[in-house]
Amino acid sequence: MRSPLNSLTFYDPSTRTWRGTLVPPLYNPHQSLGRVILQALDRYPEKIAQIHAESDTKLTYGEMKLRTVRMAQNLSLLGYEKGDTLTLVAANSEHVVPLVYACLTLGITINPLEVTLPRVGLAHMMKTVKPSVVFCEQNSLGEVEAAIDMNGLKVKVFVIGERVKGYKHVEDLLVETGEEAQFVPAGIEDATKHVAVILTTSGSTGPPKAVCLTHAVCIAHMIVPEHLKTVINHPQARQTDLSSVKRCLSGGAHVSVELKRNTEQLISGVDFMIAYGYTELAGVIALSDKGYYKEGCTGVLYPYCQGKIVDDLGKTLDIGEAGELLIKTAYTFLRYENNKKATDETLDAEGWLHTGDIGRFDEDGFLYLIDRKKDIIRYNGHIISPNEIENVIQSVPGVLVVCVAAIAVNGQDVPAAFVLKSEGSNLEEKHIVQAVEQKLPSHCQLRGGVHFVEHIPFTMTGKKHRVGMLDLLQQKKSESRQ
Repeated sequence: MRSPLNSLTFYDPSTRTWRGTLVPPLYNPHQSLGRVILQALDRYPEKIAQIHAESDTKLTYGEMKLRTVRMAQNLSLLGYEKGDTLTLVAANSEHVVPLVYACLTLGITINPLEVTLPRVGLAHMMKTVKPSVVFCEQNSLGEVEAAIDMNGLKVKVFVIGERVKGYKHVEDLLVETGEEAQFVPAGIEDATKHVAVILTTSGSTGPPKAVCLTHAVCIAHMIVPEHLKTVINHPQARQTDLSSVKRCLSGGAHVSVELKRNTEQLISGVDFMIAYGYTELAGVIALSDKGYYKEGCTGVLYPYCQGKIVDDLGKTLDIGEAGELLIKTAYTFLRYENNKKATDETLDAEGWLHTGDIGRFDEDGFLYLIDRKKDIIRYNGHIISPNEIENVIQSVPGVLVVCVAAIAVNGQDVPAAFVLKSEGSNLEEKHIVQAVEQKLPSHCQLRGGVHFVEHIPFTMTGKKHRVGMLDLLQQKKSESRQ
């Protein structure tokens, strides 16, 4: 293992802060993201840009640009322009990418929402962002219309997928205009202030927030671990030729040493990279690359990222000490839409972003994430990380997925394990309890018990929904009393 200190990461002992290299962004961030996209599409017009697996439709970069331009011009003819917001409720499909590109060239803000969101979730986000137009899959149309009605919005809805009588279709935007060659992207006066995308936070600790990312932050700056576990634990994984996979990038939640090892054993020669990203920064904060990794680390800070660890009072901590991770970059999110209180709590006056993650830096500058600050369990003066307990339990044969969360016992929060067993497993509670007793100290023992469940809830970004797990437990208790 090579040390990244003074080559990839640098430490200032006077301020106790770390930073990544000062490599400038590939593209000038002071321009329209739509303009950058069109320039990129022009480079290799004959090469394949997109393959839609279900229909096997292939689009070259040249064809992608043509669709982008036509959609942009037809949206403009319908009266949509810079400053409008388009809410998109659809999974990836043939027309989604050119639609997003078209909006970015016009200065229209894109607000993508998870296609499985129920009407309450859709209504919450629509109330927050107040879209000018909505595009959705035909299967989501009922929930989308209900969410629109709940907010009293008067917006046109376009359908993606099968046509629905009475609704315009996304393909209506592909009509030839005759002026494709004359198209010019809308001018963006200040790319650091104009919102390109409004993304949704995972909602693991409360109602989802709407993160406003500018054109600049999107230009300057990423499969989640649970999905990867599903792949490597699949019964056909060992019989499948995966040699074509050369690089695997995993992030979005804690990536255990065991998961990294199992993936590397399954896919010989794969370059396994761990990335730590943050929605509010539009991408990666830290990255572990080949040759720069220690067991359990998340990597080193990305170029132009600064980081420091602080305690509950805001005091900057030293190397090796654990506390909340704060990050500062040249370009960060603009705001949480219609939520000034959350914006001020997350981004302080000096430009430091409070991640809400507990972590530490070692002497080489490697970042280790311990857990979410709000997920930490405090018991008899001890700090307990659910992730640490989950890593032990996950190694027990027969455990498919595990989620550790705090439950109240005799007035104190104690860790409880919620376990989804592998099919056909003879796993019992004692096997899990014994594993934790053998590998972790007394305060980490499962005083809240082991609860076998039929499913583990996840947020739409692939993180374990600990609050949702507790809701399921309460529901199970209520049902047993009936």
